[in-house]
Amino acid sequence: MQKRVWMTGVMLLVLIFAAGSVFAAESAHTKEEIVRAYMERVVPENAEEVSSAVQVTVKEAGKETVDAAKATAEAYTYRYAENGEENYRTVLVLQLNNVSVTEDDEITVAVNDYLNPFSPQDGVEYTRKTSDDLWSGEHAVTVMPKDLQTEVLLGSELKNGAKSRLICMSFPSSGNAKRESEMPEYVVTVMSSPRTVTVPVWVVIPAGLVIALIVVFVRKKRAA
Repeated sequence: MQKRVWMTGVMLLVLIFAAGSVFAAESAHTKEEIVRAYMERVVPENAEEVSSAVQVTVKEAGKETVDAAKATAEAYTYRYAENGEENYRTVLVLQLNNVSVTEDDEITVAVNDYLNPFSPQDGVEYTRKTSDDLWSGEHAVTVMPKDLQTEVLLGSELKNGAKSRLICMSFPSSGNAKRESEMPEYVVTVMSSPRTVTVPVWVVIPAGLVIALIVVFVRKKRAA
């Protein structure tokens, strides 16, 4: 009887882990696939790309560093006509590796005087465990204006505890007639606080059921 209880618990865990692996494999994507799909969704058909530059820094314990091993960013700026006016669409692709972003942190995007950004926009986040894994776990996020020249993505919008993230975000802008800059430039700042370890619910619940079965069996055996 004891052996059957143990086998039942083990089989339950195996089935749950197997189902999770199959689902993850079906929804996993390369970075190129994710960026291409996002571009198709947010960039207007009549848009043309203009040159732009981007710099990303990670702010940990009040100290800002530029470290490509921790954070990289790609910026794409598109110009298009809408209702007789010249507008722009910025797409930023941010990849974070082993950088903790808690709900109290934020990711800001400062824009130079070439553009006047406006209105909140939807973005998307993917995560992975190791650098060899594909990206999965699509999660919608919202980019909002922080001030006239800064957009912000709050840490509370992101998944908690992820080691590596791929974030695609975008926002529209109008051109600044008084601009002095020769092209759009962006400065991305990632606020990072120490990571807290969390255990996924899909691991806790099955493990709890197995432990409960074992406890019940042991109590019945002692009472017999």
